[in-house]
Amino acid sequence: MLLRELRSPLAPAFATGLLPIIVNATHWSFIGAIFLFTLILMIGVLRQGHYRHAIASDPIHFQHILGFASVATVWIIGVCLARQPQMAGIPPVLVVFFEVLQRPTYSSKLALKQIAALSGAATIGVVGHLLVTSWLLATLISLPLVLLLLTLLNLKLPAAYAFPLLALVLPPTMFIHLPIAATLAASFFLGTVLVYRKITAAMTTSVTEEN
Repeated sequence: MLLRELRSPLAPAFATGLLPIIVNATHWSFIGAIFLFTLILMIGVLRQGHYRHAIASDPIHFQHILGFASVATVWIIGVCLARQPQMAGIPPVLVVFFEVLQRPTYSSKLALKQIAALSGAATIGVVGHLLVTSWLLATLISLPLVLLLLTLLNLKLPAAYAFPLLALVLPPTMFIHLPIAATLAASFFLGTVLVYRKITAAMTTSVTEEN
C-alpha cells in the first residue's frame, strides 16, 4: 500500500521491509543504515546522469498488489503447515516475484533462468561462508561468482547479488537451508506467475477464435 501511495514499483522495498523481521533487527541503526546507503546510491545515480534518459515506470496496479499478497499468503500458510516458518520470507525471491508480476510477458525460459540464478546465488553465498572463515573475504569471493553465474545464464538479475550478503546476517537455523529454501520459493512464486500467464494467454486465444 505504501508503494501504491508513492506511485512507485520499487520491488527492493519488500526486501528492506522483510529483512529486519528475518534477522531480528530491533535497533534504529538499521533504519539509519538504510537511509545512509540509499542516500549514497542516490548521489551516485545523480552524478552519473543516466536517469535523465530513463523512461518512468508505470505506477503500481492494484491487481499486482492483490496477486502478490494472495500468492505470498498461500506460501506462508504452506511453510507454516510444514513447520518451516523460516522459509516464509526470502527477500531476493520476493523482489524478483514482484518485478515479474509487473512484466507484460513472461516466458518459461526466463522463469527457469531466474530460478537457476536465485538458487545458484544462494548456494554460492552459503558455500562461500562455510569454506571461508572471514565474512569479508567470503563476500568478496562470492559476489564475482554470482556475476559469473548471471553471465553464463545471460541474465540481468540484481536481486541475486543479495544472497552472499544475506547469508551473513541470517540466523543459523535458516542459513544452512537457504539454497533449498531459495529454490523452492523461487519455483513456487515464479512458477505461479508462469502458470497464470499461460492460462490467461490460452483464455485470450480461445475468446479471439470464438469471435
